[in-house]
Amino acid sequence: MSKVDAERRSRRIRAFRDELSELEAEGILHLPAEDASRVTAYHDDLLSRFSEAFDTDLNDGEAHLSWGMRLVSGLGAVALSLAVFLFFNHYWDAFSTPLQVMLATLAPFLGWAVTELVARLFRTRYFTELAALVTIACFVLNLHLLAEIYNITSSPGAFFAWGLFAFLLAIRHGLDLVLGLGLASLAVFIGASLTGLIGLYWLREFIAEFYAAGFALVLLAPVVLSLSWVRDNRLIFFLVGMVGLFLLLLSLAIGAPDSVLPFSTEIQKWIYLAVALVFGSGALALSVRAGWGLGACLAAGFLILFLIFKYFDWFWDKWPAYIFFLVLGLLAVLVILVLRKLRLMGRREAGNAG
Repeated sequence: MSKVDAERRSRRIRAFRDELSELEAEGILHLPAEDASRVTAYHDDLLSRFSEAFDTDLNDGEAHLSWGMRLVSGLGAVALSLAVFLFFNHYWDAFSTPLQVMLATLAPFLGWAVTELVARLFRTRYFTELAALVTIACFVLNLHLLAEIYNITSSPGAFFAWGLFAFLLAIRHGLDLVLGLGLASLAVFIGASLTGLIGLYWLREFIAEFYAAGFALVLLAPVVLSLSWVRDNRLIFFLVGMVGLFLLLLSLAIGAPDSVLPFSTEIQKWIYLAVALVFGSGALALSVRAGWGLGACLAAGFLILFLIFKYFDWFWDKWPAYIFFLVLGLLAVLVILVLRKLRLMGRREAGNAG
């Protein structure tokens, strides 16, 4: 069983217990004492084993605290990474070149060793995630400093190295945030490399389609690859791919970045308007069908944000302000009615299926 499956099963157990308590309180259902104790013992054993193996939450209170710990671990990683950077920045000129090379080289390895030690000492993954994020920051600093010392030209290969390093840490310790950073870094590497293949310098020219190709590969990896580890972490792949593609589609449809399409800027915007609407709607439909709430919220948020941007772009300078906001409000009402209609249709289909 994977961590995702364990977390899903834990949520179902907690939901079952809550509903059973409600049914008993309302006098609808009362399990025999022997059956109730057997089910409770079985669920307690499952939750205990899941917690030992995957650090899952035993109850809703722990689930709420987990979000807080995840947020704090991210903030702590940022603070410690800044501390490392500022330390090197403050004392760097005082070090000799051999000492600079040694410190820059050893920093990520020391960070990795600390991550392994933390993972052994603390069962919770949040300390491990914090240490891993600081280790990645040390590795980023490592390549940057070595490039400065030896006057090496910036290369997309750095993103490949950072992504691969994060990937290894994520696989080793099962860290979702670290995996997401690694996937994003690999997607950027693909986009920057494709930019270089057509003779452009990747730091000066931004071809959004090339970077979209990288994030599309991340999005499709769980569908194409049959590796069990990829399937177990498919939601992270989907999330990183969707976020990257949504941001790039916004830039293509709203802004005017360089494009490989042989059309005028206006035609390009209309093309990417259609692509954004189709992709966003498809992502929303698939997320709803799969029961993935975060994906559905992300896709819906993208569509709403995208349409608001286009609405401002098209009509802000053409209509009086009161007409502009009146129509915007009426459109909001229309969207609510459409979504309500879809919800009622879903209920009817569920009733017919039952």
